Amino acid sequence: MRSVYLLLAVLPGCYPTVAVNYVPTNQAPHALHPRGPSGVKIASTPPSEPFAEVGFIEGQPAYGSLEPPASILVWMQAGAGQWGCDVLLVSSASMILGRSHAGDSGIGYHGTCLVYLDDAKSAELAATAPVIDPTAPPPPSAQLAHDGPMLFRSKAGDIYRVQPESREEALRLGWVPVAAP
Repeated sequence: MRSVYLLLAVLPGCYPTVAVNYVPTNQAPHALHPRGPSGVKIASTPPSEPFAEVGFIEGQPAYGSLEPPASILVWMQAGAGQWGCDVLLVSSASMILGRSHAGDSGIGYHGTCLVYLDDAKSAELAATAPVIDPTAPPPPSAQLAHDGPMLFRSKAGDIYRVQPESREEALRLGWVPVAAP
């Protein structure tokens, strides 16, 4: 099982707020084309174009996180793009109980990674929403003037929410700031 986040205490102020897991189910009909989140359609009904199911995707708030439902879907869409999905077919929601020391609950979602059988269509979608190059040099820290937490991609490709006081450390480690999906 692959996951978009890992529980690492690498940086103070860095914490994953959403766990997104991917479980492969079937062989893809062609090479998968990773892309940015905007290249993945979120749907609750299957597309009319011929497709194949290649995996299950589950998103839920991390322990201690009270992410709103829309945020969970945004993170799932970003993960689906990394795994090359054309469509994130959301099949159900689940109540996650006891997600914090206070016993709060949260909403999680179950979905399916679908890819179109037409490789050209899949590649075209990926081309319109390119993946951020994790090897690109980070922008100068002056461009990171932002009051709240920001998303960063580690060298391994994992996405973390980084607090303002830890941004310089994230950049020193070679992490790349990414726009919120």
